[in-house]
Amino acid sequence: MKRASGAVLTGFLLFFMAVYMPAAAESGEIEKFSKSADEVFAEFEKMSRRHAAAGKKYNEIRKRISRAKEDAGAKEGFAGFFNNLRLRFYLGRGSRAAYKMFEIEERMKELKNDYLAYVFILIEKYNNMLRNCAAANCGEMEEIYKGRA
Repeated sequence: MKRASGAVLTGFLLFFMAVYMPAAAESGEIEKFSKSADEVFAEFEKMSRRHAAAGKKYNEIRKRISRAKEDAGAKEGFAGFFNNLRLRFYLGRGSRAAYKMFEIEERMKELKNDYLAYVFILIEKYNNMLRNCAAANCGEMEEIYKGRA
């Protein structure tokens, strides 16, 4: 299945924020958005750890490929055939590992965009609360401002 381009995803993100942000700001769903942002951030951290592990595995495979390249060109005949076969095997594994890293990086980009959207929604909600409180001269402004952190 073909993935959507960055422009399409950015357009969807802007549409989502334009349609849903005012409704969220009016309905008082700060806790829900805060919890969702925390979940997205936790998943991003998990993907970051997976990316680091996949990177280590990829680097190990690259070292094996370089050793197999040295061995493949050194011998002729039957031994050279098996060294060449070993090289092709590691090249296939390296290709799979690189694709897995690519998929993880794409997922991390999506999670960053989602997290950013939740943060923007929360900031907008708190800003609306501060504006409303300033207009009404309420005494809760300091508490609202402390709640932002």
